[in-house]
Amino acid sequence: PTTTPVVQIGPSQNVTKPRQQTPGIIFAECNQYPMAEPGLLYDTDTIIIFWSWYAATEELMLDHINNAQYAVAAWGNPFSNVVRTPIEFRNGDYWVFYYVVAGNLRPGQYQIDYKVYWNQAISDGYDDFGPGTDNPELTGNCSFTITRNPNNTP
Repeated sequence: PTTTPVVQIGPSQNVTKPRQQTPGIIFAECNQYPMAEPGLLYDTDTIIIFWSWYAATEELMLDHINNAQYAVAAWGNPFSNVVRTPIEFRNGDYWVFYYVVAGNLRPGQYQIDYKVYWNQAISDGYDDFGPGTDNPELTGNCSFTITRNPNNTP
């Protein structure tokens, strides 16, 4: 039988991710933003996948909403039950959030694939996006693991 030594010299091979303050809330592009690491997720967590957009003005936000085409998928299947929040003014910008409630997932490895493109060129007030711009589309993803809850409690 192999056991983990009481004292180990060098890095541990077993690294447990911390539990986040909001377990189960997962940013669809977490692999591109290290601060968005989903952390330790249990099969008893309600998994919610979200993404967002911001713009300098409400008019620019409406241009985005009217022209953006999102392709966000899990397990190769696009989400069809996406909810978009009303436009919110936060810290000087106008934001919308999109989310999908995936519910409780079985233990295993998962990946969310994210892509947004636009029917026509838009601006968020900081950069241009869509056909004919330097940003015709944006892509990202998020890989995470669901672990069996050892205590069977939320």
